[in-house]
Amino acid sequence: MILRPTQRAAIQRAMKQNLLLAHGCGVGKTLEALHLMAFHPKPCLVICPASIVLDVWVKEIEKWFPTWESAILWGQTPAKRRKILCEKHNIIITSYNIAYSMYKDIVKYGFKCVILDESSQIRNPRSQRAALALALAGQHARGSSLIPMNPPIPHRYALSGTPDPNERYDYWTQVKFVAGEKHGPHPNFYRFREKYYTEFMPAQNVRIFRFKTHLLNEFQTEIAPWVDSVRTEDVLPELQSFEQIRRVKLSAAERSAYDSMERDCVIQQGDLEMLSKNTLTLVGHLRQLTSGFIYPPKDEAPKVFGTSKLDELDNLLAEIGNNRTIIWYNYDYEKEAILRRVRHSVWAGELKNRNRILTDFEIGRHQYLVANPASLGLGVNLQFVHHAIFFSLSPSYEAYEQARRRILRGGQREVCAFYFIMADNSYDQTLWTIIQRKQDASVATLEYLKGRK
Repeated sequence: MILRPTQRAAIQRAMKQNLLLAHGCGVGKTLEALHLMAFHPKPCLVICPASIVLDVWVKEIEKWFPTWESAILWGQTPAKRRKILCEKHNIIITSYNIAYSMYKDIVKYGFKCVILDESSQIRNPRSQRAALALALAGQHARGSSLIPMNPPIPHRYALSGTPDPNERYDYWTQVKFVAGEKHGPHPNFYRFREKYYTEFMPAQNVRIFRFKTHLLNEFQTEIAPWVDSVRTEDVLPELQSFEQIRRVKLSAAERSAYDSMERDCVIQQGDLEMLSKNTLTLVGHLRQLTSGFIYPPKDEAPKVFGTSKLDELDNLLAEIGNNRTIIWYNYDYEKEAILRRVRHSVWAGELKNRNRILTDFEIGRHQYLVANPASLGLGVNLQFVHHAIFFSLSPSYEAYEQARRRILRGGQREVCAFYFIMADNSYDQTLWTIIQRKQDASVATLEYLKGRK
């Protein structure tokens, strides 16, 4: 196997210390991790999202290190998992949830190396996944019942293409996992956040944390010793793409419902009465209304006001022509509406059928793949596709970037086109601005860290 210079440099650095490999999507983090696992004593533990256990880790190990004795905890019965952890294997692969539920058995296994893939999933210090990661590194998480390992697993690596999808403080848990309790940032997350952020409460039950920009250099200097940064564009400069925003004018019924909710936080039409009780609920309702529907309370069927975005989707697909295209959605109603409207489309949501669906899509049995970034945004290579449509957006920069990198990655030979269908004069524009700002902050941090190796 031939490694890129950035991969060789990262591996050499990681052989000397625990490290967060903040390498862009598609530049070879998994292969770097496999080399580190080969270098360190066994057994090794790989923890990753369930969606990439088989399609990424099992396949990559079989491809590059077929002689390794590996076992999979994910997808097994509890009895089978306990049996596996009573046997000797070089590699154990599992999901975050199963690793948390079997933490006591993992402690007894004697792992020498642990890999956390898509480590941004541990960014919330109050989550079970963060508690698991910190416990493996010999640290206690606030409010957690997990007893920290003593001694901790010695060789620890975190992999993420988007380590700070929301805020710079998303780095804290990932860096503490690799650095350990006595190194890296302050061991208390809240003290760490208080140092670098100012808290605001613009409305009841709404908390906003604003980064203290005058401390940017200090923040970056503090985490730099534990982060190896490589951007996709640095490694694959040949990748080219363009973005196109398709503005949609809402119908009279759609506009009336949207304006009523935005202005008065309520919709009253016939039997429907919808009230947004807080800012978070209001934002969710506005996101739905830009797609022409809203979810009523009590699990009732969606109330539909119009099809303006679907009509624009028809126009856009006609312009794209006979090219395979991914259509990204966020709400189940959007998925069902798209599948009904668009011929030759297929949904890539069920994990058990995903490989077959993706294969059929690649060989041309389906022209359009309908998917949610939350379920298909990790570990899937679709370089044979050159067009992607965002029917709607979420506030998550991570979901946005991971969705883009399914096609804009190594092996892509064409210019990729990304289309965004946005309702005019709506929250869609605000979401787009939020994502761009998060991207700017993330890129700036990664650029700085790249020069601090």
